[in-house]
Amino acid sequence: MVVRKKVETIHLRVSATSKACLEGLANVMGKTSTRVLEELIAEAAEKCVVEGIDATIDVNLYSDGEWTLQKALQLAHIPEEPILKKLRTYFLADEALSRKDCILLEAILWSPDVFSGDTDIFLESERIFKNPVMEHPHDIRAFKIDLDEINRQMSLLEEFAEFRLKNKSVSPSYVEYLRMKEAKPKS
Repeated sequence: MVVRKKVETIHLRVSATSKACLEGLANVMGKTSTRVLEELIAEAAEKCVVEGIDATIDVNLYSDGEWTLQKALQLAHIPEEPILKKLRTYFLADEALSRKDCILLEAILWSPDVFSGDTDIFLESERIFKNPVMEHPHDIRAFKIDLDEINRQMSLLEEFAEFRLKNKSVSPSYVEYLRMKEAKPKS
């Protein structure tokens, strides 16, 4: 039995020249356009140096050289859980995420009373985190999460992120935002 990797679809609009160049590259190289794009993306990700590594990440993880986007995203990849993959990416390469995603993830991480649970963001065996409790006693983020609770509140989390993006002059925490919503008179 052949096991196929799950594939993703990307819809792109490109100039006629870019499309012709892609097709030309594919023909010259004897590859499909998809394969050419995948190789070009991998090459660019390997050259892209990541700066946004969280302070709780063990420096030994990237001490052998520059920390690249490709290394970070490969380590962050969890196919079954998109939110867990984004949380892992937040720690390893937060600049690879949209501003909206960062706000949403910070709401999860900095609301441990709401979102703490039994699911490790990184398994201890992966040796990604330094000991966050000992080295950062003031750090009250959730390092273990409740995926069911996150999924239950996902629409509220997305609404919160949109609110924060649109209202840059106010920055309530997620819990404060929920209180504001409850206090708002219904029309």
